[in-house]
Amino acid sequence: MVRHDPRQSGGGHSTAELVQIMERVPFFTALSAKERRHLAQVGVEHSYAAGEDLIRQGQELVAMGLYIILSGCVRVTQVRDDGHMRDLGELGPAQMFGELALLDDQPRSATVTALEPTRALVISIYDFRAMLSHNGKASAKLLALLTERLRASESTNQ
Repeated sequence: MVRHDPRQSGGGHSTAELVQIMERVPFFTALSAKERRHLAQVGVEHSYAAGEDLIRQGQELVAMGLYIILSGCVRVTQVRDDGHMRDLGELGPAQMFGELALLDDQPRSATVTALEPTRALVISIYDFRAMLSHNGKASAKLLALLTERLRASESTNQ
């Protein structure tokens, strides 16, 4: 049974629906059907209003989780050391964010804000790390994804 945030409005997604969404996220293709199902079951759905921050740059480990957007759209921004705001782009359904902080225990590196009403499945640091520790293929897939994002970020910096 998927647990739900008390702020959610309306019914949540079934485990089968969450698994179908996860199958569209490149990272989760490295997982077995059983692992996807488990993460769908332990994940918690949250609802966010337009303009609400899902995570904030600098936020400490208390808010640790990997987010999968179920519906809606978010903007990712970052305040650079020189104080200027950097737009890192938009994410929509079947895209994820928050994985970097799960790996290095550092505060959030960006702010993610809902551009419209948005629902996300949040998988805790503990559940995520437990899955990675038992799946070398998933760990390799995540490293490839992070490398791709880093290269894309560097190319927009130049």
